[in-house]
Amino acid sequence: MDFNSSYPKYYNFFHVFPKILLSISTLIGIAVLFYNKQFLNFFLIYFIINAVVFSFFFILPRYSLPLLPIQIIISLEAIKFYFRYEKSNF
Repeated sequence: MDFNSSYPKYYNFFHVFPKILLSISTLIGIAVLFYNKQFLNFFLIYFIINAVVFSFFFILPRYSLPLLPIQIIISLEAIKFYFRYEKSNF
């Protein structure tokens, strides 16, 4: 993290917190998709390959935008899993 970034207020709470929340739910969604072996594994493979390529070659924040829709889809799987788990325990 570079708090002296040329982007003013880039590390604002309202910018960083949603990214952290989305990242955590995406990691949980990845675990759920590996466990369930669903059709969305194609999204998972796409996400992992792009994350590796972007991490090694591109560092600017705008390069994470193509991954955002896939991240949202994978994190929705984690949310769906959570609600199914809560419904079965209720």
